[in-house]
Amino acid sequence: MYTTIGTGRNMANPFIVSGTPYELDSITLDISFSYGEAAPNLRIGVHGDEAGHPAAAPLTVVEPDPTYTTAQRQAISYSFLNRIILLPNVPYWLVLGPKTLAVETEAFNAEYLVSTSRYRPTSGGSLRTIYLPGGAWTDWTFYPDMPAMVFRLEGSSVLFLDHITRTNDQTILHWQGGSGLYQLQSRTNLTTDAWQNLGPATTNTSATNFNSSTTFYRVQSLPNP
Repeated sequence: MYTTIGTGRNMANPFIVSGTPYELDSITLDISFSYGEAAPNLRIGVHGDEAGHPAAAPLTVVEPDPTYTTAQRQAISYSFLNRIILLPNVPYWLVLGPKTLAVETEAFNAEYLVSTSRYRPTSGGSLRTIYLPGGAWTDWTFYPDMPAMVFRLEGSSVLFLDHITRTNDQTILHWQGGSGLYQLQSRTNLTTDAWQNLGPATTNTSATNFNSSTTFYRVQSLPNP
């Protein structure tokens, strides 16, 4: 089923990511351009949570062109203007709404249809608000019967070292995230030495190294076909 996005309103749905931190790159929506101005006038943003509604300032946005979002219903992937890190189990909001408003009527001068779920999420429906320049962003209205938007976020799991233990000359490193294919490297001086591979690329998420001198380590996330 499809829900209209337009008439001067934003539509917002909450979401969280699980597992490890996630570097957001793009979003895919099943969306079509209904009518309105030929100029770009749809804003897709990811917002943090502020007392149960989207924070006013977006973390990242994409502003697609209605001539690119065609009248034909199709899945379209939009790249965000800047990549951000989403933390696991932290509430975020996907917000769709007008980039600009008609000066005379303060109405959204373009309309879109976006795919929504046939079933309401357990937490309820969606939030909608009238977006006015300089107006009250916090004036959100909860619509329990409005279905949630269907969307897919694309990106990559962030690679990070989460545990390092050193006992005498033995160093044990553990990491998580990334592509699943890794290269452990080391160097003894951060300014003069070059990074050297410690063994071949691996799918392991831990390694043990023996070295009596001061050593710096890093793990690279490699392309994983």
